[in-house]
Amino acid sequence: MTTATAAPRAGALPEDYRQPEEYFLGRGTRRILQAMAEVILPRNERIQVDCVDDLVNFVDNFVRYLPPMLRMGFPIGIWLFQFLAVVWSGRPVPYTWLSAERKDRYMRNWVYSKLWWKRDMLKGLKGVMLMGFYQHPEVMKSLNYDPVSHVEAVKARRLASYAEEI
Repeated sequence: MTTATAAPRAGALPEDYRQPEEYFLGRGTRRILQAMAEVILPRNERIQVDCVDDLVNFVDNFVRYLPPMLRMGFPIGIWLFQFLAVVWSGRPVPYTWLSAERKDRYMRNWVYSKLWWKRDMLKGLKGVMLMGFYQHPEVMKSLNYDPVSHVEAVKARRLASYAEEI
């Protein structure tokens, strides 16, 4: 059973978002992930949080605990995504060099691809990135989401309703 813990001190990031002492993913892979995060992360007037670097650290910390085959395949998939843009765009331009509009179109090409492996690879990465995004303390604060106080409120409400029945 998972228990809610007290919120970390203001300004402190959870362990998952801190820069690891030793990167698991290489500098080039992290650069590609940053470019992908700029397209994947939701942007609107309510969420004005710049946490791309923290999310790359989150993904780096996440990947190091994957099973060995997935851990080896993850960077290969990222580099495949990077250089298949050369084939897609028809120019010798990898994904990180594309304009913002072309990056978005290329990402949509993968999302709606007829090839299952392209869709699934991007779904997996998007899932990890969005999981880290919505758990980020600044994003939770901008969405007015405080799970610890919510758990306490639900607990108090349930205890009050059970006490009435007895």
